[in-house]
Amino acid sequence: MYTGSYGVRMRGGFNDGGILSPLISTQGLTDITLTFDRNTDGTLDLGEWGYAEVSFDGGASFSVVEQTRAATRSRVTFALGAEAANQPDLVLRFRIAASSFYEQYEVDDVLVEGTPV
Repeated sequence: MYTGSYGVRMRGGFNDGGILSPLISTQGLTDITLTFDRNTDGTLDLGEWGYAEVSFDGGASFSVVEQTRAATRSRVTFALGAEAANQPDLVLRFRIAASSFYEQYEVDDVLVEGTPV
């Protein structure tokens, strides 16, 4: 995993790259959304993916928000559902599942927003 002007770049291989957020509190908020830029540079083979995931229990378990092979840098937004509202310990995870070190998944400008209750 590397960081630079593109955000964070995770590489595949024996030890697939990944990154976890610190705990995020959404207490007092509803309608939680996750927005971020992402790109795979067209390097992922069939069956290989970049993942955005969310945990509502401090990282004990994760649910997939997006599974992508998108090869064009783009900004995406996802509603995290009712379970994300009023959480003291929401965690985000971005990771790659790929066979080669040369395959990569980039994430940048991550934003979690909600509406005050």
